[in-house]
Amino acid sequence: MANKISHSCLVSKIAITLSIVSLLLCCGVFLRTDLMLNELYSRDIKLSDKMTSKHDMNDGHRFDKDHHSERTFEKQETKQTKDVFTRKVRDVTTVVNSTINDDLLSKKIHQVLGKAVASLQGGKYWIPVPGPPGSQGKPGPRGPRGRMGKSGRRGKRGPRGFPGKIGLPGSRGMAGPKGPKGDRGTSLARPTALISPTHLIVNESQSAILHCSSSGYPRPDVVWSKINGTLPRKRAVVDSWQTDIKHVTPNDSGIYQCKASNLLGSTQTTAKLQVNFHPRLTLDKRPIYRMGSNDIRLPMCYVIGHPTPKVMWSRVFGILPKGRSAMKDGQLTILKANQNDSGTYVCKAENLLGSVVGSIMVNVIDLPVFVVKPTSFYTAQRGTTAVLNCTAKGNPQPVISWRKDNGVLPVGRYEVKDGSLIIRNVKQIDSGVFVCTATSAGVSHSHENI
Repeated sequence: MANKISHSCLVSKIAITLSIVSLLLCCGVFLRTDLMLNELYSRDIKLSDKMTSKHDMNDGHRFDKDHHSERTFEKQETKQTKDVFTRKVRDVTTVVNSTINDDLLSKKIHQVLGKAVASLQGGKYWIPVPGPPGSQGKPGPRGPRGRMGKSGRRGKRGPRGFPGKIGLPGSRGMAGPKGPKGDRGTSLARPTALISPTHLIVNESQSAILHCSSSGYPRPDVVWSKINGTLPRKRAVVDSWQTDIKHVTPNDSGIYQCKASNLLGSTQTTAKLQVNFHPRLTLDKRPIYRMGSNDIRLPMCYVIGHPTPKVMWSRVFGILPKGRSAMKDGQLTILKANQNDSGTYVCKAENLLGSVVGSIMVNVIDLPVFVVKPTSFYTAQRGTTAVLNCTAKGNPQPVISWRKDNGVLPVGRYEVKDGSLIIRNVKQIDSGVFVCTATSAGVSHSHENI
């Protein structure tokens, strides 16, 4: 009995060992088959990608003459691949069948294991555990081309291009209908001109405007000018119908002419411009020295202006001597003047625009009076010193001077001291007539000595 039990245990161990070995062999065979199938699947994917890429390159285009040869080549390659796949599957099947035939016991083991697995799957606490994720597969073939999308927004307008060449002129069109007869044109006419105002008076520094109206056909040309003068170009604004002179001066006074001319002739008209200005006065202002009891004629007081200024003479202090003063053409004369007539005299010119004055100093001087007169005859020896005395008084104090009639005083040998003439080392050539002159403010009095 014990032998039977030990024998059955041994058989069981052997059967288990064989089952495990058979299971491992089956797993190896299935693993090899899976690897071969994966290899065949990858080849098929490559072939499909190649065919798809060729199909995309030729999409939208016509087939050329070589298209038939390319499809033939693809079919042959596909057939060869299928033959290789069939041959490898046959080899795997042969190996599996031979393995099953060699070990019949493995079939029973499979049945036992299958029942055990089925009983476990039907159990209440059966929890299938998912295996690890496989590697990412290769991308599939490219799909068909999608529909065309909507048009985008219109872009900005580009820069303007260069203009093209000018085309050839077109053919002349047909003449239009004749229009209605026009109005009768203006008749030819000689020019006429009218200037206004004909006499214009303005004050200095103002503006003077002269208007000129012209007519005629053809329309005449108008030219402005100044008779016996020129227009002030820098201050005058001249056009065909007026002349405007800015900041007029006395020199702008005169006759202005407007001349209108066309092909039938010319005509002109004139106007006078008068500029009013302040008086201008010119007077010699040097002091006047005159001897008393004589008439004194003052310098001429020259005055200009428009309107013509009125000229008047007066004294700064006092009045003009009654009955002894006369004025003619702006010149004052004092008759039989005396010292009371000395003073400052004023010439005044006045018109509507203002006045101007000028002054002059008048001095009436009495003749100097000799206090010591030279002797009428004087004798001196040769080589000696001769002294000729002469003294005078007056207001202002006179100045004494000496001279020799028809000759000159001896150079280097004479001097005048306190009115006396001193001649040293008298010589024969010193003989003659010597004159003593007393001068007071331009009035002089002389006395001779022989």
